Amino acid sequence: MKEYADTAAKAKPDIFQVGDTILVRQRRINALSSPYNKHPHTIVKIKGSMITAKKATS
Repeated sequence: MKEYADTAAKAKPDIFQVGDTILVRQRRINALSSPYNKHPHTIVKIKGSMITAKKATS
């Protein structure tokens, strides 16, 4: 039953895992600003489609 629902909904496996480093999208203020925050974040928790991340410290 689940396999049929996954194929019908074209579900894909998760590409992010806890501990991965990601760039967080930010609001663009003007045309010259970057669409992503320049500081990388680390994924702390994943629940469904919600990802919780914290700023990676150097």
